[in-house]
Amino acid sequence: MLGAIALAASWAFGSTPSMVVGVGLVLAGVFARLWARRAKGSIDIERRLLPGDRLEGGDVRIVVRVRRTRQLVGGTIALRQRLGSIDEGLRMHGLQAEIAFTGLPRGRHRLGPLEVTLSDPLGLERVEDRFDDGLSVLIRPRIPTLRSLFSNLGARESGAARSTFRRPSGFEIHAIRDYAPGEPLRGVHWPSTARRGRLMVKELDDAPRDDLVVVLDQDPDGCAGPAGSSSFDAAVRAAGALALAHALWGRRVVIVGSSPSFDAVRVSSAGHDWDVALDALASVMPVVGARVVGPLRASAGPLAHAREIIVVTGLPELVVEPLLDLTSRGRSAALVAVAAQTFVGRPRERSQPALLRAVAQGIPVAVVSAESTIEEALAGGLTRSLSA
Repeated sequence: MLGAIALAASWAFGSTPSMVVGVGLVLAGVFARLWARRAKGSIDIERRLLPGDRLEGGDVRIVVRVRRTRQLVGGTIALRQRLGSIDEGLRMHGLQAEIAFTGLPRGRHRLGPLEVTLSDPLGLERVEDRFDDGLSVLIRPRIPTLRSLFSNLGARESGAARSTFRRPSGFEIHAIRDYAPGEPLRGVHWPSTARRGRLMVKELDDAPRDDLVVVLDQDPDGCAGPAGSSSFDAAVRAAGALALAHALWGRRVVIVGSSPSFDAVRVSSAGHDWDVALDALASVMPVVGARVVGPLRASAGPLAHAREIIVVTGLPELVVEPLLDLTSRGRSAALVAVAAQTFVGRPRERSQPALLRAVAQGIPVAVVSAESTIEEALAGGLTRSLSA
């Protein structure tokens, strides 16, 4: 259009320079239009995630390679890529580029479509395309390594007698039945034999037992703060730190959530089991209605065979009573209370009757807040302040 206007002006005023400009603009427009038609479908895109530990707050790098299926004269390639809530763009120099994302929160993030824009050398025409291969990126939480643990100190410092319940190893009696001829006498249950006046034998069962169960409360009513720095993210880190510490000490640990959709993860070492646990902790999210009281009162599941139970929750006032019931039946329990209000800038309540009651009854308590690190919170200092 500009070329046509220039040509019309040159004809009207008899200006040769205007004619040259008009012819040049027309040719530029024709060139740009032909270039754009040839550019459509002229490239193939390959994108690949670079290997490495993908931890919250770290870097995720994506390599993009372009292969031309037909030759073009000049032109530029611009890329725009979205990962989670972060949008990055760059202009390629050559046929390979690297896009870096930083500060991603814990969770599974979908890698959005790669938007590719081809521009002709004169900048008059653009060809846009999108490539999507359905990739997603799992960002794991940063789990600290604990050197000391409040649950090993809290009960002794509170002056209360903590339960020393230990489930015996080996087989347990599953049922008592009548003796069958030919069975060895070592299986006879003599108290039942004396009481019934006939030989009774024991049926043994090798039920699975776990030294420790870490229960993560997924109730959104106890969560506050933005993704990545919320109280629930802190609860996830605390649950992971507890599980890792006990696994490094040679104990068998199970991580369970308060939602039925969370599959229990068993950790017996810091190897493959821990990698599976990290993936589970990376993707766990709050679930509406996932009250932690239900699993604590259940008569089946991992909690039924655990030697010790540690609950990580943002609603400690709802958990203290079920934990006291467990300790009254000879179980060992501890509580990690997450001060959710501190993750939105409000101060932590210093006087919490439910926590004081738990400490007085011999339940070790730690308080996780935005004011301290996970290592400090789980080391036992806050338990001492509560008992005082």
